[in-house]
Amino acid sequence: MKKKSLLVLALVVLFGVLGAPNALADGFTPVFTAPATGMNIQPTATVGGGPVNLGLVFTVNTPFTAVGLGFYDIAGVTTQPEWVGLYNSSGTLLTSTLVTLSGPVVDNYFWQSITPILLTEGQYTVVAFTGDVNGWGWGPAPNHGSEVTYNQTTYLYGTGPGFTTMNYPPALGYYGPNIAATPEPSAFLLLGTGLMGFLGAARRKFAR
Repeated sequence: MKKKSLLVLALVVLFGVLGAPNALADGFTPVFTAPATGMNIQPTATVGGGPVNLGLVFTVNTPFTAVGLGFYDIAGVTTQPEWVGLYNSSGTLLTSTLVTLSGPVVDNYFWQSITPILLTEGQYTVVAFTGDVNGWGWGPAPNHGSEVTYNQTTYLYGTGPGFTTMNYPPALGYYGPNIAATPEPSAFLLLGTGLMGFLGAARRKFAR
């Protein structure tokens, strides 16, 4: 009975760490970062045609797990929560959340946890709907890690969230939406191996 209880406990801990919806608390890496200079601030989303969806199109080169979505924090202009969603290349919404102003701020982005989702190789679009209050930024193409390739910016005017289909020059980026990625898979592998090792040692102890 003790061995069975110990096994259940270890599995609960392992799967809780690997797949918990609050994975942001365990640390994460922003997929995109805004450039240090050259940022232009749009005072409100109504300028230029009304509420707008801002999209970043990117290709995943190395699979990773997305654990959160974010949007750019423009001091003095960002005053309301913002909807952010992740679409595949066919325009299917994979996940979304309302990013509040009470979550963590990392690299000048507000962040909100999502149920972890594995992004395999392929093209995706992360979209932020600005509504008619929050401001947003645009400027040089965003910085990013080797796990993705930035393709271009897209947009779509409308009264609600939607898949962005209007193209903008690839050399520019919106700020705008972002994705939080888990640490390198090797870190999780080490954790899993350690837990399994602990379980094995404990089983041997109880078997004596």
